[in-house]
Amino acid sequence: MALTSKITPFLWFPHPFALTAAEFYVSLFNSSPSPHTSKSAIVSKSTYTKSTTQELEAHKDTPRHPPAGSVLIVQFSLCGQNFLALNGPYLPDQPQNSLFPFNEAISFSIECETQEEIDYYWDGLTKDGGKTIDCGWCKDKFGVAWQVVPRRLRELMDPDGEGAEACGMVREMVAGAMMKMKKMEIEALEDAAKEAREKILKIQARQQHKKFGPEHSI
Repeated sequence: MALTSKITPFLWFPHPFALTAAEFYVSLFNSSPSPHTSKSAIVSKSTYTKSTTQELEAHKDTPRHPPAGSVLIVQFSLCGQNFLALNGPYLPDQPQNSLFPFNEAISFSIECETQEEIDYYWDGLTKDGGKTIDCGWCKDKFGVAWQVVPRRLRELMDPDGEGAEACGMVREMVAGAMMKMKKMEIEALEDAAKEAREKILKIQARQQHKKFGPEHSI
């Protein structure tokens, strides 16, 4: 199947993790509590040929390469987004045999509608050797970084119908609440926004009282 995206993330996994990782991601996204319009799937696989392996192994100063017949590249899709995974050369004496370890400089953001969906992805990605970080960031067992983020956060950080002062205070207090979290909690973010709006009303009431007297206060 040909790639339909102009730009496709291409992930280097050390042998033999490319196919294992692709199958893990496809299973995780297909079992989400919030069904997606596009199913996730393994699209195609290619393998190392004997001639390719012999050519690579001729360079004795390079890392070890997967043997002939093992997976070379896996094409898979997650919710309509295409990915390619390389089953690449590896270093036996490095963590996860990785020649080029993943890090947080590149991450994939999952926008979630509900707390149930957040909990599902967070638990699924961090189990079996994954790692929790901060502010909705985590790493899966292969070292790939993810952000599990509620759609509501984007709305709270730029609320409609607010004045410039109110908008700024809501953003500040929601961001402050977020910075204390590892996994995102929608209720706590909503509480921070509510507290900010209550503070704004009190400030406006004081300003009204000072300008017009108590009979015109909010």
